[in-house]
Amino acid sequence: MTLLSTTISEKSAPAMRERFGDQNTIPFESFIDWALYDKKLGYYQKNKARVGKSLQSDFYTSSSFDELWAELVLGSCITLIGDQDPQKYTFVEIAAEPESCLFSSLTHPFGDYKVIRLGEDLVIPPLSIVYSNEWLDAQPFQRFSYSKQRGAWHEHAVKIEGTSIREIILDTPVKLEDGISSGDINPIQDGYIIDWPTGAHRGLQNLLQSSDWKGWFLTFDYGFRTKSEILENKPEGSGRAYINHTQHNNILQDPGDQDITCHLCWEKVIEILKQNGFHDISLQSQESFLMHHAATKLEKIISQGSQAEINQAKELIHPHYLGQKFQAISGRRGV
Repeated sequence: MTLLSTTISEKSAPAMRERFGDQNTIPFESFIDWALYDKKLGYYQKNKARVGKSLQSDFYTSSSFDELWAELVLGSCITLIGDQDPQKYTFVEIAAEPESCLFSSLTHPFGDYKVIRLGEDLVIPPLSIVYSNEWLDAQPFQRFSYSKQRGAWHEHAVKIEGTSIREIILDTPVKLEDGISSGDINPIQDGYIIDWPTGAHRGLQNLLQSSDWKGWFLTFDYGFRTKSEILENKPEGSGRAYINHTQHNNILQDPGDQDITCHLCWEKVIEILKQNGFHDISLQSQESFLMHHAATKLEKIISQGSQAEINQAKELIHPHYLGQKFQAISGRRGV
């Protein structure tokens, strides 16, 4: 296990001191929250093109396909609600990028369309279809590692030393959050790292409990299906950073200038949905979800679309591209 370290820039040091004061040791999750969402320095607060295929952006995702993606999501939602009248629903988009939204160039059949951006209250109308794309993975997370010598897990933190910051392991053993269990996985190797998406869990709870809304929840993101996969398949953790379409592991580097993310745990997401009264919950690869729920639109593209549209559709569903990289989870409450 290699612990991270970096030198912070002249612009980052004052912002860090303003946020954390005289603290020399800060929780790992708090550092990520600051680097992503600080009002002065945070990555998601900056007015820049983060998403897309241009050299100036940092990563691209399904929403980069603009109108085609919007049409596939729209078709999928119409399939989900079945014979219900879409006019009765408000379509709510969570965490759209600044000055963009899913249906910006598309006519939709819903009674209303609401976009909730960064910093806005999660006010959901009584009957809604709530949609997001890569919202949950953009939340801060905790990091733990296993000490074979002590037979215990320890939480990681960030140590501030003048103009340098480094990752440290706290001495006091911790009990992992209920729901992360080693189960019958034995032995866990020394130094095994877990990046646990606590921010995603809080964000989802806040959304589901924001008001007594009913309807559908649909999100596209990436993650491990089970908790046991987290304890078996990622010994260095899943936390990583993206800048200019380059992935690397030093998430302490250049705070505010790079995206920081980790894999979700879909098993935990499903637990939260069930605890909040959701049922008919389905987890599928993006490929499988779109093939089942947007088949009519896909067939039309393949038979009548331009070559550019056909290529885009293939990239969204092909297992070697975005089709298996992303998963879709859906569920309904009270309808």
